Amino acid sequence: MRNTIDVALEMSTALGVDEDRHEQWNHLLDHLSEFPTMSRNGTTVFRLAERGTDWVDTNTVATQHIYPGEAIGPDSPDELLEIARNTIEQKAAWDDGNGTNSFFPAAVRVGYDADTILEFLSEYVDGGWPNGFRADNPHGIENTSTVPNTVNEMLLSSHGHVLRLFPVWPDEQPARFEHLRSWGAFLVSSSRSAEGVEFVRIESEQGRPVTMVNPWPGETVVLHRDDGAEESLSERGLSSRPTTGRPCCSGRRACRSRSSSSGSPSANSSPTSGAERHPQPSPALSSIEMSEGRRRLRSLSSLRRSSSSSILPAAVAARRAALRCRTASR
Repeated sequence: MRNTIDVALEMSTALGVDEDRHEQWNHLLDHLSEFPTMSRNGTTVFRLAERGTDWVDTNTVATQHIYPGEAIGPDSPDELLEIARNTIEQKAAWDDGNGTNSFFPAAVRVGYDADTILEFLSEYVDGGWPNGFRADNPHGIENTSTVPNTVNEMLLSSHGHVLRLFPVWPDEQPARFEHLRSWGAFLVSSSRSAEGVEFVRIESEQGRPVTMVNPWPGETVVLHRDDGAEESLSERGLSSRPTTGRPCCSGRRACRSRSSSSGSPSANSSPTSGAERHPQPSPALSSIEMSEGRRRLRSLSSLRRSSSSSILPAAVAARRAALRCRTASR
């Protein structure tokens, strides 16, 4: 129910219809019951219903409000996340006949231990066929999504319209992904080494603002737009607008844009979702407004219709800017 109303609010605003129903829909959200809980083996877990059946061992219904229900995620209260992780621990449905496709991603969504998830996922793969079906399970075609959904969620989360890079991934394990789709019509690419995230590239298909948790906490990052413009983003969050014109280089100084900002409206809040219930950016987030591509855009030496931006740590950006300047002066 929560997910249905949230999506209805977002779609209504995007399409410009049914605005007169928002008050009623928000009223319903405000008056839904809290998730029922119970005690199991000394820990608090989610109960299946306020009345009647409290727990079953044969399916994953107890965690499906987390995923795919979207009702709980990284921005949820700590107490709720602890109950969610307790439920994952007690449920332990790592080899459920039909429910692994929701159970594994739910574990990722609430920040369960990455090494444990990958260990059970490896065992899950060993017990199935190359096409994703489980051995000796004549049904459950939905389980072909278990591995890709889990890995994708570990690499990139966009729950609550907030991008998080490698939110649940072993710190020492290198990884890279290209063009994972996120909420808000963005295609995201990034890589990380044992030292941390190396870069992030975001391509916008619809020109919506994007909010991302700074992957380099405490550091200033540099945004490189596809038109050559650059700007710095602070950890406390910043709204920026696309710039036009060609960048210039002077000696060892970083490239700067000759022109001023375009007339695009600034983004002073979280991505436009239409549902005021979506969380606003916290002080640790950066908001960037993307422009929908209507001109030739440069991204990784190719031409794309979408708008793209690359974000780097300031130190890396400075080295690349110096290299561009030296190359341009030759």
